Amino acid sequence: MIYHQSRYSIPIKVIIFVLRCVAISKVGSVSHAGRLNIHGLPHIRPMDKAQVVAGHTFEVTCPVAGYPIETVIWEKDNRVLPINRRQRVFPNGTLVITSVQRNTDQGSYVCVAKNPQGFTSRGTLEVQVMGERFLIYLSN
Repeated sequence: MIYHQSRYSIPIKVIIFVLRCVAISKVGSVSHAGRLNIHGLPHIRPMDKAQVVAGHTFEVTCPVAGYPIETVIWEKDNRVLPINRRQRVFPNGTLVITSVQRNTDQGSYVCVAKNPQGFTSRGTLEVQVMGERFLIYLSN
């Protein structure tokens, strides 16, 4: 079980079950598993600071809980991403940035999840871009 607080300070319990049904006979058996979602308000779990090497690809998925979630978007500097060709945002809340650059990609990113009733949750991710690392091999 995952517990979180709604915007109205009412405790909301989000429960996710995986149920398995098994039918057994003399001929054999068959089973099917399915996920059971219990409705709950959107909630973004805390995200640790990310360190990325310049020139590399950065990928992060927004850690959203709640059901149903209608949309998950990413923002930087109050602008909805993507804002350039190196950024891609997927419907599942994944943000991918290729060829990361310190001057444009370092900073605070905000993940916003919204349910069909318009309730939202926001979570912040700090991204630090490190300089390209070089390995020097010394021979004896």
